[in-house]
Order: sequence, then structure tokens, then C-alpha cells
Amino acid sequence: NMLAIRLGVNDLYLRDTSRKVISSFREMQKQGKYIGSFPKYGYQKDKNDKNHLVIDPKASIIVKRIFKMALAGNSPQKIAHQLTIEKIPIPIVYKNEPRAAFVTENDGYGIWRAQTIRDILRSEMYIGNMVQNTCNKIRYNSKKKRATSRDEYIIKEGTHEAIIDKEVFQTVNEILA
Repeated sequence: NMLAIRLGVNDLYLRDTSRKVISSFREMQKQGKYIGSFPKYGYQKDKNDKNHLVIDPKASIIVKRIFKMALAGNSPQKIAHQLTIEKIPIPIVYKNEPRAAFVTENDGYGIWRAQTIRDILRSEMYIGNMVQNTCNKIRYNSKKKRATSRDEYIIKEGTHEAIIDKEVFQTVNEILA
């Protein structure tokens, strides 16, 4: 009986702590500070400020190329196929994320997916806008996440250097639509 009370109190404490941490993260996001672990493909964390993004010289070349190919009328599927053939490492392999250890296809470079290309082409991060709060945990004590609706996103404009010109981004997104 005493154990049940203790567990209940612990749960309330954890829930409260979680709420405070999330609140401080939201505040940082509203200020345009990056709080994720792995920056968007094409960017890296600034060595002097982990909450600021700088252009990754190698990956940004691929991002520019993806936009150029889309501008030329290539579908996300065709772009993905081309990058796979050329053995360009997929983002998780390039960034050396822990789950990249399980990538064995295409000699360990991975297979590019049309959805990955679509996500890159639609991301405002590439025009210098910080886009965060795109998904949230279902509960404080769960690892499961749910996508948030577009109106819940926290977008702060001009927080980092753009890889893609706004006009190019707009044109590519009109082609995609």
C-alpha cells in the first residue's frame, strides 16, 4: 500500500519535471535555437554554439544538386534512384547516426527513398528558417512519437545560412504540388 503511494508520488514528480523540460525546450525553439541531436542533412552544429546550425560543406553540395535535379523536372523517385546508383551515402549513413550501423544495402551506402527526397525538397530549413516541433512524444514516459500538425510547428525565419535560394525553393515546391 505504501509502495503504491510512493510510485504515485514519483510519477507526479517525473511528469512535472518533464513538463518543465519541455517548456524550456519550447522557449529555446521560439528563440530559433536548434535543440535536436542530428541536424537536417546539409547542416551541422556550430562548433562554438551547439544551438546554431552552419552549412555542412559536403552534404550541402548534394542538397543543391537535389534541388537542381528537381528544378530540371526530375521526380523524387528518379532523383533517389540516381543518388543510389552513384553510391551517395543516405543521410543517416552520412551523419553516422547509431541506426546507420544496420544499413547494409548498396555496399553500406543505403538506398535513397523518394520520400527522403520529398522531405528535403519541402523543408524550409534549406532557406534559412528554423523548423521545429514537427513531432512530439505521446507521453512523457514513452518513446513513441506522433507527428504534429503544421500549425503546431515552431518556425523562426532567418536563423541560419540558407543553402537554397527562396525563389528556387518556391519554384520546386510549385512543381511538387
